[in-house]
Amino acid sequence: MRHPWIKALRVVPAPIRKLIIFVIGGTVLLYGIAAIVLPGPATLIIPAGLAILAIEFAWARRLLRKAQFLANSATDKIGLRPFFRRRSPPSAPASTTGSAPCNGAPSATRDDRTRTPGA
Repeated sequence: MRHPWIKALRVVPAPIRKLIIFVIGGTVLLYGIAAIVLPGPATLIIPAGLAILAIEFAWARRLLRKAQFLANSATDKIGLRPFFRRRSPPSAPASTTGSAPCNGAPSATRDDRTRTPGA
């Protein structure tokens, strides 16, 4: 789901919208590039600027994907990958109603019912 302000930008004519995104994203990106030599978190600001630009520009999307790939491969090389793994969405809570045993014994699931005996 997109943010409400991105949806609100869709009512603005395309050339003006692209100019707005370009100015905001370009400013953030330039500040991130300047933060490489100036004090500041350049590794956070540059991807943020690219993400803003990627709203409207395909070249920024490609560059952002390449940066994500390089960051993932770097975390793999130094062994930090388990810390940055995407979390799976939480599973639905088990229902307490029905004929499922409450003593910890496995209940019959759909897969158990469709299997042939002895398989």
